[in-house]
Amino acid sequence: MANFRRRQQPPVFPDYRSYRPYLQIDFRRQCCYCGMHEAPEHPGSFAIEHFRPKEKFPNLECVYPNLYYACPRCNRFKWNHWPSGPELEGGSRFWDPCADVSAQHFYCTFIDGAIHARTKCGEYTRDRVRLDRPFLRTLRLRRIERQRRFRELCVLLRQTKERIANSANAPEKPLLERVLNELAKALEELRPRAVFP
Repeated sequence: MANFRRRQQPPVFPDYRSYRPYLQIDFRRQCCYCGMHEAPEHPGSFAIEHFRPKEKFPNLECVYPNLYYACPRCNRFKWNHWPSGPELEGGSRFWDPCADVSAQHFYCTFIDGAIHARTKCGEYTRDRVRLDRPFLRTLRLRRIERQRRFRELCVLLRQTKERIANSANAPEKPLLERVLNELAKALEELRPRAVFP
C-alpha cells in the first residue's frame, strides 16, 4: 500500500470537483487505499474521496487536505463511514495515506497477497474498505513479482557491467557498453512503476 505526500498547493475552490487535476498529481493517479492505478484510457474515472465524510464534516467539503483520490470500489466501501466516539477511543480509525506510514498498520504476505493488520487502525481500514478482496490480492502478487524481477534485472545489469569493465579490450566492448547504458536508463525509467506500482 502506498503512502502519499502532497506537493500541490492549489488555490481555494468553492467546488471540490475543481481539485481533481491536483489530486491526480498528488496521488499519482492511484487509489489512496488499494493503490490501483487509474486507467489512462479512462481519465477521471476515480472518485474524489472525502477522508472525513462531507455528510459528517460539512465544513471540510472543499478543504484540499481532506480530499483524496480513490478508485470507485474503495470509495463506495468507505463512503460516509467514520468511526464513532467509542471506536476512536478504542484505537479504531481510518488509516490516513497522507499522514500514516502503511507498514506500521499493515503487512502483506508474499504467498497469497493477503493484507494483515498490525494495529486497530489497520484492522478498521482493511475491514471497512475491504482491502483484502480477491482482486486486490492478485494485484499485490503481481506487484511483488514485478518488484522481484526489477531487482533481479538491476543485479544482472550491474554484474554484466562489471564483467565488461574487467574484460579484455574486445572490439565489441564499446557497443556492449552503449547497450548496457541504454538498458540502465530504461530500468531507471521503469523504477517508479516497479517501486510504486
